[in-house]
Amino acid sequence: DRHGGKPNRAIDNSTVTYWEGTSCSYSNTHDNVGWWEVDLNKTYTIDHIMIYSRSDRDQNWLNGAKVLVGNQVCQELSNMEKNLMKGHKIDCGGRKLVGKKIRIEKHQQFIVLCE
Repeated sequence: DRHGGKPNRAIDNSTVTYWEGTSCSYSNTHDNVGWWEVDLNKTYTIDHIMIYSRSDRDQNWLNGAKVLVGNQVCQELSNMEKNLMKGHKIDCGGRKLVGKKIRIEKHQQFIVLCE
């Protein structure tokens, strides 16, 4: 949790997308991979995921990050600098994936996630 951006900030039900709103998480990196993960505590069928990235700066940091449901790649993120206040609907290419964990990871980059 770099700069006080604890991981649970990204699942606090707040879609505030600027840092001072204290709703954004900021990951460390491990083995040159920045990542954020949530354990849903049971298996779900996932047909979409809503992601809110930071709007006050570094809006493109999530571009190129992979969203995984379980161990399956849902989608690689792009154009994250658009529609910042409305969030981004990640639909896994129309597939329904089954998993207990959702993970966002990017090589050699921190993950900044606001919901």
